[in-house]
Amino acid sequence: MKKKIEQENYLISKSTEVLQPVFHMYYSTVVWEGDTIIYVKAPCYKILDDSCLPRGASYDGRRTAVIRKIGTKIKVPILVCRQEEIYAIPTMSPKNYNCIWIFYHHVDDIAIDKNRPGKCIVIFKSGNQLPLDVSYYVMSKQLGRTARCITVFSSM
Repeated sequence: MKKKIEQENYLISKSTEVLQPVFHMYYSTVVWEGDTIIYVKAPCYKILDDSCLPRGASYDGRRTAVIRKIGTKIKVPILVCRQEEIYAIPTMSPKNYNCIWIFYHHVDDIAIDKNRPGKCIVIFKSGNQLPLDVSYYVMSKQLGRTARCITVFSSM
């Protein structure tokens, strides 16, 4: 049984697996942390920005740094914290309200969703699974971009 918590704001940590936007009257984001679900009033972008700032840069600053270092301009992974190796992966354009953010070091595998052609499922090390409305190819590409980002920033 998952533990459920409600809070106003949230700071991303090594425990964060997923930031998932939701349409709800009282909260905007559902955060996954292993066996805990946290309902947060703040939207995903604010959580990301608030989590980057105490670590030395804004979300926009981190995004610009990643673009310059790895060259990609679309669906840019975000280096939330280099020291803690926290990297966030957007499943689609962050401008799209339905963009889910997945945290790289929690991903165990991705699989083709056999019940939904053209879609995939992310399997986390915790055993949690998240069906996504993106293809296996897109998610593989996102994981590759993030791995490249990790390689570049860990050597600095």
